[in-house]
Amino acid sequence: MFSLAYLLLPALLTLLGPSVCASDGEARILDVANSLETITANKIDELKKVYTKTVQEIKTLEKLRLSLVKELRKLNTHQLANSLCIDGSTDIIQVQTNSSYSFLEGYEFQLVNGILSDALQEALYCKTPTQLVDAVLNLYDEGNSKSFEVLLKAQIQLFHIANDMPAAKRGKDFYGKFAYNLQKLKQMQNFKDLSANLKQDIDDVVNRLPNNLQYLFFHSHFCLMNDKYQEYMYTAMDAKNLDSVSRYIWAWYQRWSIDETGHIKAKIHENHKAKDFGFLAQLWGIKYDVSFYMKPDSKLVAAWELKSEPENFNWNIHFVDDDRVVLSQGDYVVCSTDDKRDSERRQVRGYKSVRYTAESKECQWLLGKCSR
Repeated sequence: MFSLAYLLLPALLTLLGPSVCASDGEARILDVANSLETITANKIDELKKVYTKTVQEIKTLEKLRLSLVKELRKLNTHQLANSLCIDGSTDIIQVQTNSSYSFLEGYEFQLVNGILSDALQEALYCKTPTQLVDAVLNLYDEGNSKSFEVLLKAQIQLFHIANDMPAAKRGKDFYGKFAYNLQKLKQMQNFKDLSANLKQDIDDVVNRLPNNLQYLFFHSHFCLMNDKYQEYMYTAMDAKNLDSVSRYIWAWYQRWSIDETGHIKAKIHENHKAKDFGFLAQLWGIKYDVSFYMKPDSKLVAAWELKSEPENFNWNIHFVDDDRVVLSQGDYVVCSTDDKRDSERRQVRGYKSVRYTAESKECQWLLGKCSR
């Protein structure tokens, strides 16, 4: 009890003031605290005074705290929103937005989340959700684990805000841009140090993304099923059965599922040369560790056997909807048509936009799970 009294003494002196401690000050309160085991009527009265005064002071402090929270939330919201609205070079944005992280230190979790939510809502008056995905990325102060944590919280807040918008206002490219940036953040060193709760919040957001984006960015592999024939693309088992450097890629006749020969992984880049937002992907057949490319002469899609990089191995990915994608190179779209190798295997090749186009079901592929 004695040690507890000494711990509480400074706070009690501050709260009680001269009205309770007028006669003998510190010794009076210490005497009360040390004598709790032998309470008398008088000491009950003294403790009641302490209690009443403490309750009053706590109420006063709570009113002050709420006023401070309201003002700090408003000021930090405007500062952060202004930073997010900046247009200019990344260096300029970085310098100006880092100052917005003055709210990081010493603020409770609820206040930080409130500032982020309000600032993002305010910033939507100057930028689209898709533009804000990149603007929020620029807020990260490299090496600062706290700013990385808040960056992830901001991404989650932005997703929920945009996800509740009508599709036309959200923009068709938001989910793709968001998924691309999020998978880059998940690969950073700081990610492993995030709390389990925050990682769970991120997983929840990932699970709400369109199916093809989930598999493209956040699964170990995916498969491609032709929309017309429900046949999966796969890598031939025989090495160099096409020519001395490559093997065939076909669509297998059995519908709705494929074994590990159809498992694919991708390395994704933004396609900055494209007129519209899109991705460039390098595709690998996982089982044989072969790169997918388009043969320049026949336009067959084939698997490159050598360790060097082939030509024509960067694929444009266009998202048709939440499941289907179109793969293309230049004017050629990847299709599986009535052109068969035999009764079990269908050719996969690039077609110029004449008979088959990106709108043809033969040229649209369901990107996702390997059994449907």
